[in-house]
Amino acid sequence: MADEIELKFLVEDTDVVSKVNKYLTTLTLPVDYSVKNLKNSYFDTLSMTLRTYDFGLRTRTYSAPDTPNVTEQTIKTAGQVVGGLHKRPEYNVQIDTNQPELALFPADIWPTHANLQQIQEQLLCLFSTDFVRHTWQITMPCGSEVELVYDVGEITSSGKCSVINEIELELTTGDITSIFSLAQGLFSCLSLRPGLESKAARGYNLFHHREMSYPSRLPVVQTERKADLSTVFYTGMAQALEHLQLCVAGYLAQPKLDILGDFVDSLILIRHGFWLFEQHIVDEQQRDTVRKDLSHFIKLFSWVDNAQLFTELMNKSGAYRKKIDYSEQLVEQLKLEHRRFPDEEQVKKLMVSERFNNLQLTLLELIINKTIKVSPSDQDTRAFAAQKLEQSLSQAQLGGEQTHYIDVAKRLLSQRKQLIRSLLTGNWLGAFFEDSIRQNYRNAWLDVLEGMNELQTLWLLDEQLDALSPRNEKLCSWFDMKIEHLVDTISQSHQHALSIIPYWRD
Repeated sequence: MADEIELKFLVEDTDVVSKVNKYLTTLTLPVDYSVKNLKNSYFDTLSMTLRTYDFGLRTRTYSAPDTPNVTEQTIKTAGQVVGGLHKRPEYNVQIDTNQPELALFPADIWPTHANLQQIQEQLLCLFSTDFVRHTWQITMPCGSEVELVYDVGEITSSGKCSVINEIELELTTGDITSIFSLAQGLFSCLSLRPGLESKAARGYNLFHHREMSYPSRLPVVQTERKADLSTVFYTGMAQALEHLQLCVAGYLAQPKLDILGDFVDSLILIRHGFWLFEQHIVDEQQRDTVRKDLSHFIKLFSWVDNAQLFTELMNKSGAYRKKIDYSEQLVEQLKLEHRRFPDEEQVKKLMVSERFNNLQLTLLELIINKTIKVSPSDQDTRAFAAQKLEQSLSQAQLGGEQTHYIDVAKRLLSQRKQLIRSLLTGNWLGAFFEDSIRQNYRNAWLDVLEGMNELQTLWLLDEQLDALSPRNEKLCSWFDMKIEHLVDTISQSHQHALSIIPYWRD
């Protein structure tokens, strides 16, 4: 048995073998290159017995020039995937046929209730993978052995197929940092993105006619309620990074603006974690470097907020489209502004860029190796969470002396970011408290935020009205009335939110 530790990346590039060879030449390291064809068949019962154990069973036939075919069976037991790093115990046995024999695996890997004979009798092939594998065996200066693999081919199941075009970096022996350093070099010559699903997982999805699911809302960090600060920090980073990478996968598969909005929210959630634990992070230089990179991409995508607002304004079924259609000049003005936003190809290019890949790799490395040290708090973690939540609430207060609705609207918009930060603190630390009470409280503040978002949409519309000459008085009157009504609604929602006792106060 061996633990398989690998980084997986999906390739968004061409001429891959040539580019990898060129990069490896610059390293002047011992490299052994080979090519072979691999045909894999994946097995389970119709009731997915092995999947219920989180086991994956396959047979694999190797064929290469001037060598006889070799077939082996492999079973991978339950493991973990963090940010594209895959780690699963696996067992390999050479066999003579393409039909696996479960009794050849060690007996102690199976759950005590498993009926091997029954499972054996019910095994069937669910899907196959057929691909060419280019392999570079690399000896690193530190002595580590790394296998760099490029696979290109397809997954098939019942007449359906999915493309394989991916790179894996597997640590054979030595220090895990070796695969991180090689990955950084690959980012400089290839357009890549983390591969969150194995070939097997994709094959099961194909067999079951399932699409990969993408997140629709930011996660609330799930951790043990007795966990220390360090555990909360690293657990939160892992969950937020996974959410970010799912958003990338979602956008590349289906470039929708709402997925891009979730992507930006994920970046902000990660950065918020560095701010939240700021006083307890020992490695200030590394903390500030990572936070600076996060801020760089948040700024690059700062236009997404306005793009979503413009899309809402231009949506034919949206709340404001009928009013907007009264002015052809305004419609053209909105279309002109919308065309100034980056297009899908520009966004995709950023998502597979060297700098963004390096940012994700840095986050993954600090999660795996705990390279950023988090010192303990004088309080227990629940008390720390309550203190941070109380501080965030005080910063999100919407009070003020203005009485004219336009002044109130300006104040509300200026405090929108503070409310978002307060809700993000709840994403990080809210799980230390009762779920139902927390959600009831958050929902009230989310209602306030929803009103603020609509107010921001109206404010954007007003700015576009100001750009018209002459200004459309009918629309201006409607705008003033709508703003006044919305400010009153937000104020009522705010009062309701304030009336609910915060869930962290015992």
